[in-house]
Amino acid sequence: MFSATSLLQAQTKTYLSNAVNIAGKQRMLGQRMAKNKVFLAANQKKSFATKELQKTIAGFEKGLKILQDFAPNNAVKHKVDIQEYVFNKYKTAILSKSKESLKEVLATNTLFLAVCDDVVTELINYSYSKALKADGVNKHQKYVIDKIAAATGASGKLRYLTQRLTLYFSINEFGYQKVTPLELDQIIKTMDANLGYLTVLEFNTLDIDDSLSEVQYYWNQLKGFLYNEKGEVNMKPKKINALSLYDLCNTILAKANATTKMYADLNKQ
Repeated sequence: MFSATSLLQAQTKTYLSNAVNIAGKQRMLGQRMAKNKVFLAANQKKSFATKELQKTIAGFEKGLKILQDFAPNNAVKHKVDIQEYVFNKYKTAILSKSKESLKEVLATNTLFLAVCDDVVTELINYSYSKALKADGVNKHQKYVIDKIAAATGASGKLRYLTQRLTLYFSINEFGYQKVTPLELDQIIKTMDANLGYLTVLEFNTLDIDDSLSEVQYYWNQLKGFLYNEKGEVNMKPKKINALSLYDLCNTILAKANATTKMYADLNKQ
């Protein structure tokens, strides 16, 4: 019979490519926390945002535990420890009701994203070094293993970009912070670049291609709402607002989540 401790240990075991997936998800969860804090401060989608925020914090803490238990070397462990330290401060600001805490979150969410991204990068570096040292694996197989880890990380970027886009669009619409069309355009261009990279990978399965097509379909729909006839981002589009953007970006997130899991499972080990 399992004890509570052994059950928790079993639940936190993972494999390398899924650790990359989880680390990538941490980036999205950090942006989603900030997004929901903004919506709660604006008293918009209050019930849904409250539930999503609670789920997001719990998901981040679970992911942190998995990454701490998995950390295969000191470099990864160090990056995860930094993530935990920064998260504890970030979480305090996220849960605070003060106006100052909202300013703090908006000022630090990009730094927190970078801290989370460092963990992804370190795990991909480890994956590459592990592939180089593997016995009985030819040069092409090592190349594919490395590229799948990189693809898992790139697909994971699609997830956080949906939440970052909602965050930036909403803080501008709700009047918390001025956001320029260029800032939104840069987020959109980054999403386009990652989608473009993923769609031409030679090891994509039919399921991955289908999943990417779904992401692309909803993403193109969203871009059609945001860009005007001149190809410029409209900060006050008629066809979409912060509330409907919230929902559409969450739809794209769900599709991107499925895609990223498929990439992680290609390298299951």
